[in-house]
Amino acid sequence: MSREAERVLDLRALLPGDYYCAGCAERVCEAVSALDGVTDVGCDLDEGVLTVSYGQKAFSAAELEAQVVRLALEQTGQVGHAAYRLTGLD
Repeated sequence: MSREAERVLDLRALLPGDYYCAGCAERVCEAVSALDGVTDVGCDLDEGVLTVSYGQKAFSAAELEAQVVRLALEQTGQVGHAAYRLTGLD
């Protein structure tokens, strides 16, 4: 029988600065849920927390974290982020 484990990751650390947006966080959560061996994914975008349940035979906690970091970089690299300055609104 395969044992399950749970790992809680900080989305704000995975998607630092300007890259922490709801869109990127959702894409990371979806990508993580598609990994073989992942049984459940919970995303709390307001708190910036990603909770992953996975089979320990699939990978170790360190391997899971490395996969999530890789996916986070891939997902943020696929979109452009821009900052805008609005003037003349007063």
